Amino acid sequence: MGSHRYKFMKARGKMKRWLCIKTNCKCSAFVNQYLNIWSRKLTKNFFSEPKFELSQRGNLVVQIGEWRFNKHACWGSKVRWTCIKKKTGCTAAITTVDNVIVKTLGKHNH
Repeated sequence: MGSHRYKFMKARGKMKRWLCIKTNCKCSAFVNQYLNIWSRKLTKNFFSEPKFELSQRGNLVVQIGEWRFNKHACWGSKVRWTCIKKKTGCTAAITTVDNVIVKTLGKHNH
């Protein structure tokens, strides 16, 4: 994933953690795997396991901690998700590729 290669570190229930193989060079990159969903820790205090769910209207949404994201645009396997509070001015968004969070944008203002 990205420019890193990972080795399996530990499992806790259905969650598995993989660390960068360059830990001797003090690389702190890691990914978490929950079932078949992979996610990277991208910024401090952002990370929580993403949960892909259906909304009350049957649309796919991503729940990350207290924040919920709606699907905004798709380009093949790449998907841009925006915060459900976008209409009130929140600029937070994430980008996933094959259900892996690869980018975070903006900040939540609520």
